[in-house]
Amino acid sequence: MKGAIRGRITQLLMLAAYHEPVREALLAVAQLLGEIPRTGGIDYVRVFVRYVVATQDDEIVSEFDEMLKTRASDTGGEIVTYAQQLLSEGERKGKLEGKLEGKLEERIALINGFLRAGVSWSTITEATGVDQMQFEELQKQLAQLAAQTAT
Repeated sequence: MKGAIRGRITQLLMLAAYHEPVREALLAVAQLLGEIPRTGGIDYVRVFVRYVVATQDDEIVSEFDEMLKTRASDTGGEIVTYAQQLLSEGERKGKLEGKLEGKLEERIALINGFLRAGVSWSTITEATGVDQMQFEELQKQLAQLAAQTAT
């Protein structure tokens, strides 16, 4: 790959996101990240690391982390810390979404149990605070969360 460092990194990241060989492309990226001059403006290192975290699965991100530690040692500490920060944010977001999904599932299961037992909607609404239209909306929200989690 030819061109300025940022251009070469961009090309390699696109290659890693859409084609094989992912590991070889990310190894080259790890080496080039150490060469990016720090100028103060846009922190391109963070931009590129965020892109890797967003486009690759956890196993590849972990391997990239190791590559950075060995190949970009002068800036690797900062990069690795940032990648770990992004991963932690993702984990927190995932846990929060999981809790929300769990609460929705519990609420929907409770209402479904009432319905199976033949309880009227007026009683269900009184007991849960959820009417029939809200229940349908809860089911849609759960389906959306499940779809997001699956991707």
